[in-house]
Amino acid sequence: MQSQTEYRSDASTQTGLALEHEWAAFLQSLPLRSPPLQPLTAQALADAIARIMLRTLPSVKKEPAWGEARQDTVYDAIMAHYTSQVAPGAFASGYVQDVEGPVARLLRCVAGAAETNTRAALFAYLTGVHPSGTPAWPPATWHFLIHVLFALQQLLGGIWKSVCKAWTSSPNGAAVPIQAVYDLVGNLYSVQVPTDLDAPIARRLASIVTPSSAGPVVDLDVLLLLLITEFNTEQCPRSALLFPRRLTD
Repeated sequence: MQSQTEYRSDASTQTGLALEHEWAAFLQSLPLRSPPLQPLTAQALADAIARIMLRTLPSVKKEPAWGEARQDTVYDAIMAHYTSQVAPGAFASGYVQDVEGPVARLLRCVAGAAETNTRAALFAYLTGVHPSGTPAWPPATWHFLIHVLFALQQLLGGIWKSVCKAWTSSPNGAAVPIQAVYDLVGNLYSVQVPTDLDAPIARRLASIVTPSSAGPVVDLDVLLLLLITEFNTEQCPRSALLFPRRLTD
């Protein structure tokens, strides 16, 4: 069995990101295999993860979509959620020293739920605290995730708020109408109509569609994990998606 020390060391290893020494040391110090003294409920954890992602969306219009010019990371988003800091890399020291503090509690709960909850698994991979010891996904993956959410916001229009409400209020995800899903994926893969999608992604997308009283839907957490996996394996083209177009009626 892998020792706790080995686990923490693996979990703090980053790919493509030079962490501040203090932050790296903090990740390595976290007892990820044990819950904090005051663990977050499943609902509170799901809400925190969703809000950390959602509060970053306005930056899409201000920051370049891709490339070295965009320097923020998922850690900046976490700190912004708990503090008033807005400058990338300007971490509040107190928050990255206390293993029972709010940031540590979040990450320890994420690690604990990663094997049973899709949203927690996604965030665990992003932050490098997944129980598998997988190195944290690089900043480009975080930027891709934020741009995907931003594009979905544009495509959903008036129902975006209701989807967000459902997403933040449940650890079990939120239903996204299949039309918006096809619009989003079609834009990502630069096709004119959803039927032009290549067979591999079309099959994977079809496998996560579920029925509902309002028609076919896809769970938002599952959709994000699928698209990020495609991006990380270089199957999904990069696209800024600032102005996604509708492909379905």
